[in-house]
Amino acid sequence: MTQPLVSIIIPVYNVERFMERCAESLLSQTYQPIEFIFVDDCSTDSSLSILESVIARHQGRNVSVIHLDKNGGLAHSRTVGMDAATGDYLAFCDGDDWTEVSMIQGMVDYAESTGADIVCTPFFINRGDSQSICRYPAGLPLTDINTIPLDALHFAVWNKLFRKSLFNDNGIRPFKGVDCWEDFCMTSRIFALTNNVVLLDTPYYHYRKGQSSALTASSQRRILEEHLLCADNLSEWFSAKGEDFKSRYVQFLRFMKFTAKIKMLRGSQINVTRWKSTYLEVNTAIMRYHNVPIPYRLMFSAVNILPTSFSQSIANFVCRFRR
Repeated sequence: MTQPLVSIIIPVYNVERFMERCAESLLSQTYQPIEFIFVDDCSTDSSLSILESVIARHQGRNVSVIHLDKNGGLAHSRTVGMDAATGDYLAFCDGDDWTEVSMIQGMVDYAESTGADIVCTPFFINRGDSQSICRYPAGLPLTDINTIPLDALHFAVWNKLFRKSLFNDNGIRPFKGVDCWEDFCMTSRIFALTNNVVLLDTPYYHYRKGQSSALTASSQRRILEEHLLCADNLSEWFSAKGEDFKSRYVQFLRFMKFTAKIKMLRGSQINVTRWKSTYLEVNTAIMRYHNVPIPYRLMFSAVNILPTSFSQSIANFVCRFRR
């Protein structure tokens, strides 16, 4: 019986410190029918030379390295890789992370035995020398985007194996210009299109979490604008599917918009006026977001109804405790 081909897409941009471990873990996969698609987003460090040296140690592996003409960001790199993929399944890896060598074998075996469209797994969180495992909560639906948390566990692409036809048959690609939340933008749409999803409770993927550092004002602005763009694009996509389809996901769309615009009340660029006028339908639903602690719900609601001068003081107070 012919084994299915898996396409693994790996964006590469200035990850020389991590490139060898990432590439070695992938090219050492025990599963053989894999095409590795590395997308070089105009790296300016030694990432490429390190990658080439690892590839040279794995002669016979099906490896492509696509060189972009100009830096386009994570979403563009993933789009290029997805367009080039010829496999039956898609998997993803970031250039600063790594995997267990049995990852693809385990996920393909489970997908084939269950007939699933998507296999989800827990993942390792690696911070310096420490390691922990992020697991799916017991009893929580895997794909009900109205109820699952908007977090990396549920919406990242790199702890999942996807049947490629889900993306190609439905025209699913990252939204242009959205590098923050780019995987969330894809996975939420995919989850809305299939319930054929299974959980393999074995962690394979190592997510490297860097040391926390304060975001610059420009980074805060960029994240806010990209999250708002994501929210707008997702809202348009769900609307285009028809009123009945969109109405099934009103709860998701509202909470997603709330999560996107909440950055207006964080950091050094607090903008109460913009908060009050953006996604008005969200402002009246805040008290129903039971996964948000009630003190914050009360504060956010107060920001909506009080005069701007008082709202600004409340926002500053909230920000002080949410940095």
